[in-house]
Amino acid sequence: MHRIALFTLALGNSYHDFLRISLPFNQRFFFPDMETDFHYFSDLDLELRGAFFHPARKTVWPFTAFNKMLFIDRFLKEHDLYRYYDYVYFIDADMCFARHAGRELLASALFLINVPWRAHVAGGFFGGEPALMWRAAAFTEAYVREGCDRKHFDRTADEFVLKRVYDSLETKTELDCEGKKQSRYLFFSPRVEPDRLEEAGEHALAERAARLWDVLMELLDRFAAALG
Repeated sequence: MHRIALFTLALGNSYHDFLRISLPFNQRFFFPDMETDFHYFSDLDLELRGAFFHPARKTVWPFTAFNKMLFIDRFLKEHDLYRYYDYVYFIDADMCFARHAGRELLASALFLINVPWRAHVAGGFFGGEPALMWRAAAFTEAYVREGCDRKHFDRTADEFVLKRVYDSLETKTELDCEGKKQSRYLFFSPRVEPDRLEEAGEHALAERAARLWDVLMELLDRFAAALG
């Protein structure tokens, strides 16, 4: 059985509230049949059942966005957990799973792409084998030094770094949001009422199945026309 870690960053009252909403859904749907540990870095111990709290101080932009990779990397190194976990992921506190995570998410490098705010590679959810998190932290450290030297950071911050990581890899797996507020599994929780998340997940799956059926019918029509 795989050992999996899902990390979250919750700094400030709004993100405390987001995490209180999203964590129960992630605990229910994110690999419940695996040995999955849920960790959160926060400036407040929210006393969330089934999750490990790690104290973290609030910082200013853009360092808060960068810190998620650096916090995870430091924690894994300090506790010698890079060799313990088979897969390590990060998810924003204001995102959550509304359907059971499929085994296709057990990838060496997994990225969320084409999100509504037009980032090609999103910082809201990513992960894979532990080497990916190590690489993301190394790229982040290098970019922070670069940005401090130039006194300038790209406005997309962590997503700019993740795009560099994404481009550096020959093999990666993508969760495509197609510009919508959802992927097959994920929802941006503040945009959906908590008591409707599961219903929204069912709707997303039905919608995706309908699109696939339309594509199949179109292919069959083309095949029939070719046979003439």
